[in-house]
Amino acid sequence: MTLQEVRKQALELTPQERQALVEDLLLSLDEPTPAELHALWEREISRRVEELRSGKVRGIPWEEVQEDMRRRLESDFSPTRST
Repeated sequence: MTLQEVRKQALELTPQERQALVEDLLLSLDEPTPAELHALWEREISRRVEELRSGKVRGIPWEEVQEDMRRRLESDFSPTRST
């Protein structure tokens, strides 16, 4: 499909549909590329590793994480829990 064909079909949409399409297209321009995402994750990983190494944060042992999640799930799905 060519750009001209897309344009022609888009102009056949209702004003509300065209507005939704424009919003979707504009939002798509703000999304980072895969390379940008990779760079962002590399920086985040480096930041977290540095925080761990410097002692600014402490890691949580896997066993503690599992137990915490188990308690939360039991609490969330308890028959006495009100919604």
